[in-house]
Amino acid sequence: MKPLTMYINEDIMIRLNYLVDVLGYEPEFVAKNYLKGLGLIKIK
Repeated sequence: MKPLTMYINEDIMIRLNYLVDVLGYEPEFVAKNYLKGLGLIKIK
């Protein structure tokens, strides 16, 4: 598996933080959906 830094840059971190801090999504939800979107994990 590639290091996670291959998939996250400053712009992506800003967007993920926005989803949590401004829109109120749970951090776990945001993280799981981001990783699922990259095809790194499978969730039901």
